[in-house]
Order: sequence, then C-alpha cells, then structure tokens
Amino acid sequence: MISSLQITNLLAVDNLSVNFKRGFNALTGETGAGKSILIDCLGFVLGHSGRRGSIRKDINKEAEVIVVFDLEQNSEAFTLLQEAGFNIERELIIRRCITTENKKKGFINDRPCTVDFIKSIANTLIEFQSQNEEQILLNRNNHITLLDGFANSRSTRKKLRQVWDQLRIYQAKLSTLKEEQASILERRKFLEDSIAEITDFAPELGEENALIDRRKINKNGIKTLQHLENAYHLISSENLESTLIESSKELMRLSSLIPDKFEEPIKLMDTIIDSLSKISSELSDSLTELSEGIAQAEEIDDRFYELRTLAKKYDTTCDGLVRLPESFALEVKNIVSKIENEDTLKSNIENLTKDYKSLSSELSIIRKKAGVKLDRSIMEQLPPLKLGHSVFRTVVSETEPSHSGVDSVSFTASTNKGLTFGSVEKVASGGELSRFLLALKVCLVKGAKKRTLLFDEIDRGVGGSTADAIGRRLLELSKFGQVITVTHSPQVAALASNHYQVLKKMSKSGDILIQINELTGKLRIDELARMISGKIITEEARAAARILLEDGEDISQLN
Repeated sequence: MISSLQITNLLAVDNLSVNFKRGFNALTGETGAGKSILIDCLGFVLGHSGRRGSIRKDINKEAEVIVVFDLEQNSEAFTLLQEAGFNIERELIIRRCITTENKKKGFINDRPCTVDFIKSIANTLIEFQSQNEEQILLNRNNHITLLDGFANSRSTRKKLRQVWDQLRIYQAKLSTLKEEQASILERRKFLEDSIAEITDFAPELGEENALIDRRKINKNGIKTLQHLENAYHLISSENLESTLIESSKELMRLSSLIPDKFEEPIKLMDTIIDSLSKISSELSDSLTELSEGIAQAEEIDDRFYELRTLAKKYDTTCDGLVRLPESFALEVKNIVSKIENEDTLKSNIENLTKDYKSLSSELSIIRKKAGVKLDRSIMEQLPPLKLGHSVFRTVVSETEPSHSGVDSVSFTASTNKGLTFGSVEKVASGGELSRFLLALKVCLVKGAKKRTLLFDEIDRGVGGSTADAIGRRLLELSKFGQVITVTHSPQVAALASNHYQVLKKMSKSGDILIQINELTGKLRIDELARMISGKIITEEARAAARILLEDGEDISQLN
C-alpha cells in the first residue's frame, strides 16, 4: 500500500506531504481545488509522462515527487525487485524528478532506474481507474488473465505455458533441421567422399620433405650416376685387385725370410684388400638404388604434385591431410546424430501436443464454468448500482492455440433488454462504464494479490442510493487492498475509513498553492456538510452529515 506521498515544486504544489492509511481513503474538495493534480503527480512518479511547463516557478529547481510503499514480502513487486538486485525489506521509495528542460530522472530507494522498470514495479502495486481512461479491465487482451485469476486456475495456466514454450522450442528445432536437411546430407556425402579420397591416397607424416629430398637427388641424377660408375669401375678393377694380392704375397715371402719384420705391413695390406671389397659392394648397391631412383623420377614428381594439390583442395598442409580423415569422421558422426535426433524431436512434439491439448481442454472447461459464476456474481452487483436492466456476459470462444490455451475471452454487456451485446466500453455510457467496471472490480479483486486501487471520480454524475451503492463497493474492495478515491459524493466520502480534504490557497507572494489535510471530528462533518449543501453550510446539512457518518460507521462495522 501507499504510506506517503510527497510533492515538491510541481504544478500548483509548492511542498506537500500526505500520509495515507490502510483501508478506504477518500479525497474531497471543491471543484478546481487540485484533486486531479494530486492524481497527476502520483501518476508521474509511477512512470507516466509529466506535463511540459509543470515546474512551478524557480527555474533553478527541479520538481520532485516521492511515493513510499509499505511492501508485502510475498508480493510480485518484492520478487521483481529482488531479481533486479534490490535489497528491500519493507519500505519501497520511488522518486522521480523533472527539470525545466523536461529532463526526467527516476530512482528506487535512491538507486537510478529506468522509467520502464519503475512502471513494471508500479503496475504490480497500484491500479488507476478513471471514468474516461482506458483501463486494464477494458483491454480484451487482459480478460483471459482476469478470468483465470477469478477461477483460481493460474497453476494450470502456468503448466500450459511451460508445455507451450517447450513445444515451440522443439518445433523450431525440427523446422530448422528440416530446412538444413538437404545441406546436411550434402555435407555428409562430401565428408565421406573426402575420407575415401584421402585414405586411398594414404599420405604419410613428413612425406612432403622426403619427396623434396628425392627430387633434389634426381635433379643431378645422371651426373651422379656417371661419377659413381667411374669410381666403382676403378675400385673393382681386376688389375688393382690382382696387384694388391701379388703385393701381399711378396710381403708374405719376405716375412718368411725375415721373421717379425713385415707383420704390420701384411696386416695393413689385408685390411686394404678387405676394405676395397666392402667399398666395391656399397658402391654397387648405391648404383642400383640410384639407377632405380632415376627410373622412378616421374612417379616421384607425380606423387609430389598430387600431394600438394590434395592439401590445397582441403585447405590444409600436407601433414594436415594425415589427420583430416579423423576430423571428418567425427563430423560425420555428429551429422548422423543430428539426423537421428529428428525422430526424438518428433516424439517429444507428439507427447507435448497431447499434454497441451489436455491442459487447454481442462482450462476451457474451467473458464466456461468460471464465466458463468462471474456473470452471476456481477449481475448481483448491478441493481444497486442502478444497472438493473443491464446484462453482463463473459464470452469464452475458441481461437488459435497460444500460450494461454485455445480460448478467447471477452467481457460483454447489454445495457437494456432487447439490445445486442457488445464490448462493455462500446455499449456503456461514461457513467455506466465506471459502474460496470466497479462491479467487475469487486468480483475480481476478492482473493487477488493486495494492491492499491485508485479511483478518480468514479461516482461522477450519480447521487443518492447509487452513490451509496458505489461507496459500499469501494468499502468492500478496501478489505482486499488499499482504496484511494477522488469523490464529490458525500455518501461515498462518509463510508471512507480515512478522509482527506484538498484545499487551494493563495500564498503571500500571490501564488496559488495546494494543501491537503486529514479530517476528523467536526472538520469532517463540516466537509461532508459542504458537499451536501454547497459553500453555505447549514445546520441541516451538518445534521445530514452526522447521519451519513453514523450510517457509514455502522456499514463499516458490518463489513
């Protein structure tokens, strides 16, 4: 509930502070006293646009409005604030400022906030209702939510919303998968063909460098072969070998003649002969290898160019080709998994669709029953409000599936017998509309979350028993939340738990200023008497005021 409102330097308000209380609060005053200005200021602090030129006088000052709420910890606003990082225990302070340049700033408990966030919080705490203002009750998009609240079916609707959201997610995934299916299958074929191609080619790590080395050898292969052949022929010459053998034999003969003298040269000669044989063998092998290499030069060149072409094709290095089939195989596995997931998605969609149909059907039944109950309840409220010839009807019709089910809900009415039904705001006059909304409000608010309900002259143009009926229903509403109403009706004001008078006075400087005072005792009687008789207050009017107050107290005790 609103515990206090403070206005500084805005419109006709210099500095005004008022403390509101629980229950039914009535604001009264003469026409033009500034009651609507207070409503405008309250609307401004809660996120509505401020009027240009609304700052009173001093261009060096900002205009400021502060509203303090006594916050219930289980309220929607409390939850939203907690989620936004506000550490609020009980007192919620919303402050908005406006400069002479029409620049606006907003704060929640002295923390800067956007106007949209302030609005979102305010919408959970207070509801404005004036005669000519489009209200939440008149917005057809809200009717289904209001009916669900009346039917206490929010838990079922929450389940339906969860099923709907999950169903939409799965449907979107399936749609995306189907759109991508052709490209996915094309990609899979490309990957599988690529794996086969690379595997068949069988590249090896370091193969590129090995081929480069072999190509370098082949480049001077013929010359190399000639030199190698010459060396081999010289070493393998029979003359050289026979000469060495004969030399060895001569040394052996000398050794027999002179013992121990030529042992070392003989050993060296044997080593030379043995080494010569080994060199000849290695040169022979090299000749064979080089000859074969030269014969394979074309094959080596072809392999080299094919290796590099294949690497370029797949935008990788030659060594990268070796690892590519493994990477491609993993991607193929993921594609297969994605394709197989289609069946899972279809199964989930089928199950969720069944759940959605079941819950939406259940909600439809609940809504139709609640609609009949709501119609009956509202019809009971209409006669005292001088709408005895009117008929209210909640229409529940089938529509396209959505997060709220397959129902469309609209509140309709007929103001006289024989007249066709239409939306309430179209068939009712201004005075009738406010009373229709009041009846609807009374029926809907019971059991709803507590909030402040603000009514701006809902009793305009009515009096007597009709005004009394309106006052009784405002009193009834105050049992479920704080009610603040601007009224010109003494019958309504007399039923209020708390009565405030709005006055317009002239300052010493000649400025018109607005004041607000809580009325009790004689002052309240005088104000009610003024509302009855006008500026000239008679004793008869005071007596009538006392009777209204006594009746109001009796009615309050009964409620």
